[in-house]
Amino acid sequence: MTQEYKNCPRCNGKKIVDLDNKIKCLDCKLTFDKKIIKLIEDKAYILANEENEEILKEILDSKNINEFIDLLNEVDGNFSHCPYCFGKIEKQLKICPSCGIFLEDYAKIKN
Repeated sequence: MTQEYKNCPRCNGKKIVDLDNKIKCLDCKLTFDKKIIKLIEDKAYILANEENEEILKEILDSKNINEFIDLLNEVDGNFSHCPYCFGKIEKQLKICPSCGIFLEDYAKIKN
């Protein structure tokens, strides 16, 4: 079954071009990934491909690992990221659920 994309998730425009894995809105000129549209219920949180590329460029341009982690944390809001595996962790956790490292011990080793 194919899902129809009738409205732009950003401007709610109806001039939509279906491009295999993405859609392009002719009103706001933004492109959106269909997988992301399906995954995120609240359309206010959907980023356009152009915005994702800008965030990725900032991350790739970061000068060191701490700057990279700060950028990830800024994007994710309620989460922090493990300095070892970059997995998402809730801020109150002391152990990374992805790699199992004790975060306090890792901080001591790095300093």
